[in-house]
Amino acid sequence: MAAKKSSKQSKAAFVRGLPATLSAAEVVEKAKAAGISLEVGYVYNIRSTAKTAGKARSVGDSSSRAKSNGTSPRAGWDGSSAELLLKAVGAELGLAAAIRILESERARVRAALGK
Repeated sequence: MAAKKSSKQSKAAFVRGLPATLSAAEVVEKAKAAGISLEVGYVYNIRSTAKTAGKARSVGDSSSRAKSNGTSPRAGWDGSSAELLLKAVGAELGLAAAIRILESERARVRAALGK
């Protein structure tokens, strides 16, 4: 019998290798039959990561980074990532709290610049 790998990468590859139409419970059962220990949450996590990985690559595509006003972004700066992070923080904290934080940071920067 061949030695089985216990690294997370082989577990993830196993999950990704199965059709997405299988339920997480069915994936866990197939993994158990193959001698791999998985939990339902792990299956959801791997599938979620696989879905967002494709989107992340398309966001970083230089053709999608052109600004709506026709200007190109600064070299070496991925504004889309910063915007996504800001949106995620706003969603986590709530829009009102995020705006309060941004306004306080604006005031702090203006005070430091003497404006």
